[in-house]
Amino acid sequence: MKFIKGFLFFLFSGSAYAIDPGLIWQTISTSHFEIHFALGNESLAWKTADVAERVHTKLSPRLNWQPDAKTHLVISDETDQPNGYALPFPFNRSVLFLAPPDNANSLEDFSDWLELLITHEYTHILHLDKASGGARNLRDIFGRHFLLFPNMFQPGWFTEGLATHYETSSAQGIGRGQSSLFAMMMRMEVAQGIKPVSQVNLPIRSWPMGTSHYLYGVHFYEFLSEQYGDEAINALIANYSNNIIPFMINTNTRQLFDRDVTEIWEDFALWLQQKYQPQIQQLLQQGVVAGNRITDTGYFTSGTSIAADGTVFYIRSGAFDHSKLMMIDAQGVHHALADIHDGARIDVN
Repeated sequence: MKFIKGFLFFLFSGSAYAIDPGLIWQTISTSHFEIHFALGNESLAWKTADVAERVHTKLSPRLNWQPDAKTHLVISDETDQPNGYALPFPFNRSVLFLAPPDNANSLEDFSDWLELLITHEYTHILHLDKASGGARNLRDIFGRHFLLFPNMFQPGWFTEGLATHYETSSAQGIGRGQSSLFAMMMRMEVAQGIKPVSQVNLPIRSWPMGTSHYLYGVHFYEFLSEQYGDEAINALIANYSNNIIPFMINTNTRQLFDRDVTEIWEDFALWLQQKYQPQIQQLLQQGVVAGNRITDTGYFTSGTSIAADGTVFYIRSGAFDHSKLMMIDAQGVHHALADIHDGARIDVN
């Protein structure tokens, strides 16, 4: 490994967090990564470098892919939201938000947060960067044209499901694929009716908004692994990586399983019923403790906190309204106190 001083200038997507323009950036180079970090975060950068190389050693053989160039990892300490994102175009890069989860938000099952985060995001890098056959040959001629990344044109549940599948280890008790929260959410889906693939393909604005692609996706890969074996997952990824024409997911499943995605989804729905319906019946026999609903705005209500005098505060994020800090007084009346940033967190004292 070598240490390089320098500045990093990069463009964030529209959904990313702003970065302090006064930060001085430095870079650590490893065999497969360029680690970019702000001055003062050198120890975190070296840990990131070590973890990233271990994750590469683990994941690269599983996805049977080695990127042509190093992947850029940007360490961001600008937010307390546990998150990250990865993009393969125009070059492989991932931004890692280093704050670990500190509440129950489906990410709490981890041994080392940095390793879980890098595992998820680097799975995206390897998966989305992978190309073979005609797509690979055309990329060698025309360069990294966005149309020559076949896996970028898969449904969100397909890409997020794979990354969530690889972040999960039931033996270690880590990852969303084995979490009790995800199991509870899927039990609710089974009880209320499993969504058709045509709905899961699209952004969902009803419950479980923001989680559906991860929830259904990781269960789908578990289903494939159980029904067809892990080699079927690798074959599906390899087959799709040869697509020159985007969105041909049905063609790939027909070639591998002699069935289109809708037909496989029917088997998947039956598998979910068989997996979770006995759990639902057992819980019903034990007796369900019902809570009292305190809001009816839905969409993305969060951050509930209760003051010493019993006053309830929460964050209301609507589909078309600015996020607001809300208060419920002793008479049960809801009051909007202030506009706040989406994803804000509150603490009552």
